[in-house]
Amino acid sequence: MSESLRDRQILLIGGTGGLGAATTELLAAEQARLVVSYQSRQDRAQPFEKFGHLVQADITRAEDRNRLLDAAPEELLCRQPNRPLLPA
Repeated sequence: MSESLRDRQILLIGGTGGLGAATTELLAAEQARLVVSYQSRQDRAQPFEKFGHLVQADITRAEDRNRLLDAAPEELLCRQPNRPLLPA
């Protein structure tokens, strides 16, 4: 991979299991800045905290989606603060 991912901010949903875990490790190796979500397995998610900001979120729930988006840097989302991006 090229160095084009260095310092890029990436929001990765489901980044602590299976393909998501492999993707998180790959992006971290490329020095991307990560916000990584997991649905329920905190024990499995905890080791990924070293790669970036870890957020528990069930994306089928509006309040969890908005909490996840609130954890992401504003410049990543291009949205107004305190304004939900996704409808309930």
